[in-house]
Parts: sequence; C-alpha cells; structure tokens
Amino acid sequence: ELRRSSDDSYEERFRNLNLSSHNYLRITRILKCLGEFDYEYLKFPFLAKILFESITENTLPNCLRSCRDYWIETLRSREERRTIRRYAKELLEYRNKGIRPPKSHHAERPQAAPKQRRKSSSKATTRSTDDLR
Repeated sequence: ELRRSSDDSYEERFRNLNLSSHNYLRITRILKCLGEFDYEYLKFPFLAKILFESITENTLPNCLRSCRDYWIETLRSREERRTIRRYAKELLEYRNKGIRPPKSHHAERPQAAPKQRRKSSSKATTRSTDDLR
C-alpha cells in the first residue's frame, strides 16, 4: 500500500511532478523496468495511488493523461489493466457527482493466474512488443 508521508514534505515533490512533465517518460521506463525485473506486482498499487491523487485529491491532475495513455499500458495482465481502468472510471463518477469515494473504496487487484514456465529452445528467443505490455 502506498501513502503520503505524515509531514508535508510530499507537497513540493507533487508540485514538481504536476508542473513539470519531463519526468513522465522516466516513470514509463521505470514501470517497464519493474516488469522486466520481476517487480510487476509494484505497478498496480502505484497506478491506483496516482489515479486517486489525480482524480480525487486533484494533487496530480497533469499526470492523469500519461497514466491513462502510457502507464496503465505497462501492466502485463489484461485483467489488471481492465480493473485499474474501471477504478479510474469509478473515481471519475464520484468526482462528477461532487462526492468523495468511501474510504473503503480501493482498486482491488484481480487474482493472479499461476505463472507459466516459458518453454526454452536451443534457438535464441526474441520478445515481441506484446510480451512487454
């Protein structure tokens, strides 16, 4: 679970992230790298927090487009992508109604399917761009 620090030290970082989009490509690369180094499980909570901060708290509204167009797409699991998009839609619906979501409203990660072993062959394998999504 991700949360802000208890002091106000996050505000300057949020302001910088929101006003200066030059780090957005770096975030995309970091998310892709997490998947490559078997840290895929860290992406979903990060994206849920970015969506909450962008939509509900309005602290990172400029991140919303990159999150929608690039960062969510780094999730390898199609079901996780669907779930996080549904969560974003729900947050937008709450915002459009002028109410905050209940504290119990969270993005629930779908149950992970068992990992399948890759078949190895004597030939070098190359990964398609679909494998990186």
